[in-house]
Amino acid sequence: MMSSIYYPFFGLPTNHQMLAYWYNTPQDSIAFALPGLGEIKLGSSLHVYGKAPTEDLALQVEVQTQGNVKAFEREFRISQDADPEYSISFWGGSFRLVCPTEQLADTPERIVMRYKEGEKTVQQVVQCKYHRLYGTVTDFDENPFRSFIVVHPDSFDTSIGIWSDESGHYELLLPERTYNNCAVDDESYGVKTTETWAWHMILDSDRRMDFKVGNTEIYNLHAWTNNGGGKTLFISFRPMSLALYQIGSESQVELNGHAFTLADISPHLAENDIAVTLNGKESEIVSLQRYYETFSHDRGMPAYLLQVMYDGLLSSGRQELMLTVANKAVVNGEKVYHRGMGYCDFYLSYKGQSGYF
Repeated sequence: MMSSIYYPFFGLPTNHQMLAYWYNTPQDSIAFALPGLGEIKLGSSLHVYGKAPTEDLALQVEVQTQGNVKAFEREFRISQDADPEYSISFWGGSFRLVCPTEQLADTPERIVMRYKEGEKTVQQVVQCKYHRLYGTVTDFDENPFRSFIVVHPDSFDTSIGIWSDESGHYELLLPERTYNNCAVDDESYGVKTTETWAWHMILDSDRRMDFKVGNTEIYNLHAWTNNGGGKTLFISFRPMSLALYQIGSESQVELNGHAFTLADISPHLAENDIAVTLNGKESEIVSLQRYYETFSHDRGMPAYLLQVMYDGLLSSGRQELMLTVANKAVVNGEKVYHRGMGYCDFYLSYKGQSGYF
């Protein structure tokens, strides 16, 4: 199943040298009000992954729609000095090509890649598979929230997405794969609102994901099972409050004999401030611990480790976790209601153990 495979394609046959995805989305943009964030351009793009060549490689890519209709054709040079019209990045002996494109009238059915190995022309065909990602975006008072829904396939450096309509409804047709994250908000990000995130989003079928946008990000949400102990699930997350961020206070803490400066933007949470659902079923919280997520040898930020019961887990396959925070606090003498939510997908094996592949 392609959605559970990361490049460089562990578990695939050796003749699979490349993968390719065509993101067929309309042209749009996001211009943030917060100084320094600038503008994010949305639109269609072609992404190709492969083994880094030992010398410059001429790669011909042809995209076909239904009936073998050629909808796109271009030759790319895979090298350190790439054409500025597209980007090539190298990491761990692999490359990724990203080329902005025009949106096609029809969704591609296959991507054909050809390149030379000596005197031999190698051809590889990727059959395209797409699924719907759709749902509704509201605020925490259930009012429709017109927002952008942006997915990042690998990290944060490429953006594919769309705006919801006035009723908050959105729908995207995306290639089957695992996405690093999905971010939801509007241009008031960092001024009045914070992004709502879906982490490690596994799109292996049509999915409805409803989002609520508030003033607290649930960042770096991650879940894994207690493989060697009781039947519980560990959840790590870093909540970031807009109200606390705007104050910009810091504190010091010593960890293992080293001094760290903490950005104090995480609200102090209790168990009853948090709700967790697994595949739509509420899970019982066993314990909550506050710890520190460090970013360097001297910087960090408070985060939380949550332990919940297995309730709601499926016997195997993709699991959907949703975590919601609702916390009342006083910030600078004013009452603040910290509200935020986030999604995280993960896999389980037949015996209930964590597995991402």
